[in-house]
Amino acid sequence: MVEGFAAAIAAAAVWAVSGAVIAHQARFVDPFSISFLRAIWAGIFLIAAVFVLGVEGDFGRMSASDVAQLIGAGFLSTAVAETLYAITIPLFGFTRTYTTATASAVLTAYLFGLLFIGDTLTVLVGVGSVVVLAGVYTVVIYGKPRRHAGGGEEEAVRVAPAVAPPGLLLRYAFAAGLVLAVVTGMAWGGVSVWLRSVAEGFDPAAAGVVRMPVVLPVLALLAGMQSRSSLRRRAISRRSFVWLALSGALGTGLVILLIITALQRIGAGEFTVLFNTGPVFGIALGVIFLRERITPWALIGALLVLGGIAMIAMR
Repeated sequence: MVEGFAAAIAAAAVWAVSGAVIAHQARFVDPFSISFLRAIWAGIFLIAAVFVLGVEGDFGRMSASDVAQLIGAGFLSTAVAETLYAITIPLFGFTRTYTTATASAVLTAYLFGLLFIGDTLTVLVGVGSVVVLAGVYTVVIYGKPRRHAGGGEEEAVRVAPAVAPPGLLLRYAFAAGLVLAVVTGMAWGGVSVWLRSVAEGFDPAAAGVVRMPVVLPVLALLAGMQSRSSLRRRAISRRSFVWLALSGALGTGLVILLIITALQRIGAGEFTVLFNTGPVFGIALGVIFLRERITPWALIGALLVLGGIAMIAMR
């Protein structure tokens, strides 16, 4: 049990750092290229982990259904959710994206737990969920960046013209960012419940690496189809490549190991609560590395989210 809690919190901390790297690189590299490069290095990390730990035998114990479900969960997490996350940050800002997506993930994990794995809803879970939603509302509605003297709203994250989101999304950046952040969180929450059932009995490294043969070709195709893709234009600097490689190996590869380890030892709901302590790290990283302006309302909202998560954890 203690190992599971420690793995979940460690995953939250590593993912928060990785999220800050993604937010910074989103200024220079398009989301599809970011996802592809991170997936490559995550795969290399996981393959190395399989052989170092000597768990190749786990593959022979996996049924066709196990493999299909691990691939599906991995695709939803790596190819869909992480790409949506990278698209959302330039529209919505790192802090708001992180806080909204993590709160959405908590609520989704508990809802899916009730529907599919027999969790029960307690008073603390209900009240905590309301507090989480109140925190998200506070961050999203009242935590918006202040306007400059000229009247224009501060950009959430500056991006290079070559990697800027489509014009229609920019026109409705706030609404689009909110919807995308919620959908991203729902995908993460759903994956946690899915992995909790399908990864049972397998080593985390073996369960994590199965997804890569499908995820990588899909991400490569998506990146190649974009005319302004950084990969297609060979416009990724050496510095960006190094940062994204580290983010993929640790922020995806290592985090996958930690997530599956935690899910095998504690419930999906409890894991999601602990993993989503990330806003504590995320707000600090947004201020330190991305120079985001944190308003008092944003801080209050984040504290409400963490308070609601704590209530859910005490169920």
